[in-house]
Amino acid sequence: MVSRSYDWRPQLFRTFNYWFDDHSFQALIVETWENAKVGNPRSPKVLWGPKNLRLIIKKWHKLKYGGISSKIEKLEVEILDLEVD
Repeated sequence: MVSRSYDWRPQLFRTFNYWFDDHSFQALIVETWENAKVGNPRSPKVLWGPKNLRLIIKKWHKLKYGGISSKIEKLEVEILDLEVD
């Protein structure tokens, strides 16, 4: 019998594998984390960083990959057209 465990805690944000291949994503993470502002000097970045990072990643994804669903649909139509010909 195989035992499987799953972390059922809420996830801060979803990630896509292609993000990690994008050099601008890696630079965004490093820059955001290094330039983080902490309101309370005793509060570590670990406590507030992921929430702030989530908002920045969301904005970056929309600018870089916005409308990807419509692009996929368009490519699917083009593929069907090529297959019919």
